[in-house]
Amino acid sequence: MTVIFACANSAIPALDAVEGGRPEGLCIHELPCGGAVSVAEILRAVADGAAKVLVLTCHEGVCRSMDGDRHASRKVARALTLLAEVGATVPVELHHVAANEPGRLIGILAGSREAEGGAAG
Repeated sequence: MTVIFACANSAIPALDAVEGGRPEGLCIHELPCGGAVSVAEILRAVADGAAKVLVLTCHEGVCRSMDGDRHASRKVARALTLLAEVGATVPVELHHVAANEPGRLIGILAGSREAEGGAAG
């Protein structure tokens, strides 16, 4: 299963705008800002069996919280470092998504499902 930490101002509206509704098979954690995700939450998702972890934030420079996208980027990098140190191979990715980009978000999720061996789309 893909675990998603999603910004309430960008990724959640994009998910809600997906034609046909939100895709199934995702564990979605809505955050007030993508930068609010913690390294511990990312590591917990991996420890709980996530096949992939996606952190979805606003595009650079348009975060309502000013620096949320940069904070998220640093936290993802730290989580990846810690995971590499213990030999974990679960992908953890940061993607920038705007509220008006449901099609782009579906493309990101399709890539995620292909990596899990599921159907794209």
